Amino acid sequence: MKSPSFLNYENLKFGKFSQLLKAKFQNNEKSSSVEDLINEITSPKFEKKLKILVKNNLAKYYSQRTIEEVLNETSFLILNNENEILDDEPGIEIPEPKINYIVEDEKIDEILKVQKRVPRWFKNPNQINTKILLAYMELLGDNNSVSYYKLETSCRSLETFKKNYIQMKSFGERNHAKVFTEIGSRITLWEPTREYVKKEYMNFIKRRSNTN
Repeated sequence: MKSPSFLNYENLKFGKFSQLLKAKFQNNEKSSSVEDLINEITSPKFEKKLKILVKNNLAKYYSQRTIEEVLNETSFLILNNENEILDDEPGIEIPEPKINYIVEDEKIDEILKVQKRVPRWFKNPNQINTKILLAYMELLGDNNSVSYYKLETSCRSLETFKKNYIQMKSFGERNHAKVFTEIGSRITLWEPTREYVKKEYMNFIKRRSNTN
């Protein structure tokens, strides 16, 4: 899988990463112990520092709340796939290391998409996606799922229901945003954003009540 796009910015390349290491040890006597270095950069404390670096980089692209939610669900695994230690000395061109991130790329992208688009849907009640989601939430009530037949029947006046519904249950760069999971003939809210969608729906209901 491709690594998340937001982790590919310039300041996360190996040169910047090595500067972070240097800052850590610049006031201390240099150590030649590979084991000590491995223990340092694989410690929970260093992962926290790495997340701070990522957070600072993302601040101009995403809201603080969104960044916190994603990073709380994210862990980093640093691997030396070349089986060698590279010395970051001036004048030496150091290739970017192959770094594997313990994240589900599509899942994170989709969570961000849902958090970006669902509020917009609720601000545009006449949008097809909004009508489908509102119909679903009304049918859902206090239950955990809704049958496809009931949702389809409730949306029978929407000519493009099936086309839009498919885009609301699927992953993909061009989908509308995955808010549904379909199991057999039952439809549930997609688990990673379930509570978020419910919260935005309740905010929509409150706004609608205040305008009436």
